[in-house]
Amino acid sequence: MTTDAITLSSEEIADLRLKFADHQQALASLDVIEECEGHLEDAVTLIKMRKTGIEPDRSVNLLDLVNKYRSVICKDEAQDILDLFGLLSPLVDPSLGLPLGLFVFKIGVKQFCKQNT
Repeated sequence: MTTDAITLSSEEIADLRLKFADHQQALASLDVIEECEGHLEDAVTLIKMRKTGIEPDRSVNLLDLVNKYRSVICKDEAQDILDLFGLLSPLVDPSLGLPLGLFVFKIGVKQFCKQNT
């Protein structure tokens, strides 16, 4: 499976805005995702660049990032994106909680938890 091209449609972004209406940090992350035309990897790269002020040599590998939190994600087997956001947000920079959660959600929590990487 290729994980570098996972994107959200404008309809998915609009639906997420409704789900996360009470989460300002998630809404700010959705703004960046929308700015990156739904491309999650580009959005995470841009968020990190804006936070550090340093342009990375290469794009961020989302699978590498979320693998760090595999034990937490797979322990609870989150049922939806709100669960994933709740699990990841305290562990990562708050602006990265939603895009990383969306990445896992899009590839499938069960499939992610089956992988041995």
